[in-house]
Amino acid sequence: MPDHLDLRLLNQFLTVSRGLTMAAAARELGCSVPAVSQIVQRLERDAGVTLFERTARGLRLTPAGGLLRDRAQALLQAEVDLLHDLAAYRGRLLPRLRVYMADSVARHITPAVVSALRPLVGDLDLRSGHSSTYVQDFVAGRVDMLICSEPIEEVPHLDRFRLCTEELVAAVPVAGGKLGLAAQARELPFIRPATGSRMERSVQDYLAREGLSPRQSIECDSIAPTLELVEAGLGWTISTPLYLASAKPDPGRIAYQGLAPPRPVRALFLLASAGRWLDVPATLAGSSRAAMQDAARTWPRLLQEAVDFT
Repeated sequence: MPDHLDLRLLNQFLTVSRGLTMAAAARELGCSVPAVSQIVQRLERDAGVTLFERTARGLRLTPAGGLLRDRAQALLQAEVDLLHDLAAYRGRLLPRLRVYMADSVARHITPAVVSALRPLVGDLDLRSGHSSTYVQDFVAGRVDMLICSEPIEEVPHLDRFRLCTEELVAAVPVAGGKLGLAAQARELPFIRPATGSRMERSVQDYLAREGLSPRQSIECDSIAPTLELVEAGLGWTISTPLYLASAKPDPGRIAYQGLAPPRPVRALFLLASAGRWLDVPATLAGSSRAAMQDAARTWPRLLQEAVDFT
């Protein structure tokens, strides 16, 4: 007895089981009545059971035949579904990919990400911006790859590609560019990141360590209006080079200052489930790193020197 069933034969069996007469099955299959009889005999021989009871009125399914009919319908539908799903991979490695990028990074790498993934991916879903749930979305499988400053070390079996490490720097109005941060803190409000963010905690720890107590603070979770305030001489801030450069500030109205060591740093990673996406994460990490390096060549020297791409 064979150790598998012929799917084509199962499909013919379903036709016979619907008509339950040799003549009706022969008409639907486009063959002779003896050919239908041979189909039934071969399937019964392969299955090792009796599938039909022959009566004067035609055929009647045995309990084994009823079981085969139900399972065969599910099996053949699974084959149809599988072929449909496989069709999405024709001509590409992945039919769909969902990537979340930290906002500060997305503005520098999005064209490079699309260029790198277009030959490999069908539908590409790019997400960025300020989100408090991107880690949960990634862990829950709603995002496939993540570019962010969270290494998520508690999650096992992840590929982690370090893209760069940034030292935080201060951005101050150009008119006060030669003043130290202590003077800035006395004269101007401090524009701080959103409360509770990793960046905000890092900045607050630095201010406390250096004994800097700004006379006033303004919370702003977007870099563009933050730097507009700095350019207007209405405040100063501390952030990362990638984030500061992403807003394309006016170099004639803003100045940058390095922080006293030990300087707070932020590392950026590309995260993906290990072994699931072939070489796509490595390809994307390389393209993203190269795009950031290209962008950094146009930045003021202090910002360039504050980023390590090795």
